[in-house]
Amino acid sequence: MAASFDYFHVVIASFGLILLLLMWRLAQRIFGGKQVAAPVAKKASKAAPAAADRSRQGRRKKNDDADDDEHECKLVLIVRNDLGMGKGKIGAQCGHATLGAYKKALRTNSPYLESWEDNGQPKICLKANDEEELDQLRTTANAKGGRTQIAEGSRTVLALGPGPAGLIDEVSGHLKLM
Repeated sequence: MAASFDYFHVVIASFGLILLLLMWRLAQRIFGGKQVAAPVAKKASKAAPAAADRSRQGRRKKNDDADDDEHECKLVLIVRNDLGMGKGKIGAQCGHATLGAYKKALRTNSPYLESWEDNGQPKICLKANDEEELDQLRTTANAKGGRTQIAEGSRTVLALGPGPAGLIDEVSGHLKLM
């Protein structure tokens, strides 16, 4: 049987590349414009995930009883279902929308960006029936003060966020998973 890539693997690969670029950008921000070498992929060690979990736990507030919804941030990618795009095209468009939303959040100094980055940059893919529904979602999100991004020259994917999960759910909570 020939090896084939399904939608899940394409999206994961796209998000992995974006994550690598985000880490490189974060390193540039930390070192204040100094030249930073381009990122090099390393083999993952078994100890790395545990160290990352400990690091994240150290950054969390000591008062875990506080309402987590206030601090939980996410990015939602809403894909038009009527275009009949292939899995690779959907993955590429989601990657473009994610990067566009991230760049916009950086440019506008989004107060949610750091929280979103610190909590693993959660991304959820949902589907919209057509362009009209996508435009309605964008209008609703903008009316609620949300951040949206649709890639230039196309209306294939709408990115909502990064922002508070509760606010994003108000706009997109009725949509089905991709």
